[in-house]
Amino acid sequence: MASPTNPHLLRRSAVGPAGSHTGTRNIRRPGWAYLQAHTPPYENEVIAVQLAWDTQPIVERLAVIPNNNTDYSAQNYGSVSPNGMKVLVGSNWGGESGRPVQTYLVDITGLCR
Repeated sequence: MASPTNPHLLRRSAVGPAGSHTGTRNIRRPGWAYLQAHTPPYENEVIAVQLAWDTQPIVERLAVIPNNNTDYSAQNYGSVSPNGMKVLVGSNWGGESGRPVQTYLVDITGLCR
């Protein structure tokens, strides 16, 4: 359950950031987009945003992935699983040169009951 005391999954109302890579292949969790943000307020975070046109969207903060955006290839971007519980994210983990870029798995399966 999301709550202010659970830092891994915090729900709050907000508008999605500018500067991000977005995935919506989560066919078993329709109505949500998964973003890897490059700008504040969610810089270097993996977030899920509820796609709601009539209300303020809900943002779920899933993970912080340190990254140094030295160029396009070094930007953090990923791919979401069909059920929305796992996201693969590319990151250089904040390396000064922006290399190497490696893949990390964000798995929130155990947090969602």
